[in-house]
Amino acid sequence: MSIPLTDKLHEDFNFKKYNTYDVSKIKEEVFKLTDSDWSEDVSRQNSYRLLRDTESYFIFQSDSEWSYSTPFSSSLVCKNSKISELVEHIVQDLEKEHSGKRAKVLLTRLGPSKNIAKHQDSGHYLFAIRRHHIAILTDPSITFSVSKEKINMLEGECWEINNSKVHGVFNDGESTRVHLIIDIMPNKFINEVKHV
Repeated sequence: MSIPLTDKLHEDFNFKKYNTYDVSKIKEEVFKLTDSDWSEDVSRQNSYRLLRDTESYFIFQSDSEWSYSTPFSSSLVCKNSKISELVEHIVQDLEKEHSGKRAKVLLTRLGPSKNIAKHQDSGHYLFAIRRHHIAILTDPSITFSVSKEKINMLEGECWEINNSKVHGVFNDGESTRVHLIIDIMPNKFINEVKHV
């Protein structure tokens, strides 16, 4: 099945700001995560070479190889129930906003002076989902670019990025960046939802 023409490549936006959340309690839990927590699932780094300098802590997992002709599912994989509880209200807000269901929900960490090279996402899953970034730990020297637009996402700000356009992250400072990524799969693409 070919990718529908409704993909984000044909939408006229780079970033959309939805809300600002108090992420102080999420930040407290992030500081408690150990290096082994961050290295438990390296599927993103292994699948995408340009993400090799990042680390991930998955809260909900979904199939990156999902296609429009197959059932959709998302499952809770986080062992830290406090983190999953703290992000739940944000996830529910975004499910309502996009009339959809959660897909991948994860924390990502990028160390000082590390970058995510400019790239353009592809594939059914990445074209279908609405991808949101919420800054948990950030710094004025960290920028996110989509197309020719660059922004510094402030703590707690929730931004949808158009991941079908060329985008990248540049951490030019001495601080570690942690973002909460929430993917929402619109109901129009869901054949079957196995929702946890």
